Amino acid sequence: MLAQPISVGHADLTCALTALGHPVRLELVRQLRSPRRSKDLRVSRAGRPLARQSLDFHLRILLDAGLVVRLDATGPKESRFVADPSRLAAVATGLARFGRAAPE
Repeated sequence: MLAQPISVGHADLTCALTALGHPVRLELVRQLRSPRRSKDLRVSRAGRPLARQSLDFHLRILLDAGLVVRLDATGPKESRFVADPSRLAAVATGLARFGRAAPE
């Protein structure tokens, strides 16, 4: 089940931005805008497909940061994942706060 709308504190924002700070993880979030099975994820680096172990590592970081959720656990390659739109929106809102002028 996807999270309800949330607010992101400084520590959560730091964790989320760290997780999103890698091109492979950004690509995974892009691919996971709709539910997909782990085995169907395809990411390349320098023109070469990323190894399954590397994909699983990056997926775990996104899961730990709460940016991606597991929809089912039918097996390592059959599990379906999806990006959590509420969490991503909360991160965007938290980041937007940095662009606002501080009250004097």
